[in-house]
Amino acid sequence: MVDPIDGTANYMRGANRFCVSLGCLDRDAPVIGVIVAPALDETFAACAGAGATLNGAAIRAADTTDLVRATVELGWSRRRPLGDFVALTGRIIAAGAMPRLSGSGALGLADVAAGRTDAYAELHINLWDVAAALSILAEAGATVSPFMTADVAITGNPILAAAPGIAAALSVATGIAL
Repeated sequence: MVDPIDGTANYMRGANRFCVSLGCLDRDAPVIGVIVAPALDETFAACAGAGATLNGAAIRAADTTDLVRATVELGWSRRRPLGDFVALTGRIIAAGAMPRLSGSGALGLADVAAGRTDAYAELHINLWDVAAALSILAEAGATVSPFMTADVAITGNPILAAAPGIAAALSVATGIAL
């Protein structure tokens, strides 16, 4: 699966939060993921069983255990009503976490793998946006909701990727099952 520009709105406005995302799946199992953010001079990569890297250095999900100390990146999709996104944001804040939006689902997920943020949640995201990140997240030790279900290639799914120490609490807060 290839996403030639994830973060298109950022790219069109000259912002640096965009990337190229390439994920290789063996049926429903993520095997290889590469995310290249040229404006940031960053390359995230992973291969099943070989770990995850950022520019060649090993990365791991954060060891955060308290939602009050957590930063949760949120993605927004026009495929869900605005009220659903606003409610999700409210639940994240009510749980004590700090929300943020940066406009690239693939980079938001990669930041979770690198421990830069504690979680990423989106109520609807497409397979091409997450295919590369799924391998990177798994190899970095993040907890990820079961994204590869049903006819995900056609319909998309919600996703929650989180530091293991806050994943269960975020699942409750977001309503996205682990």
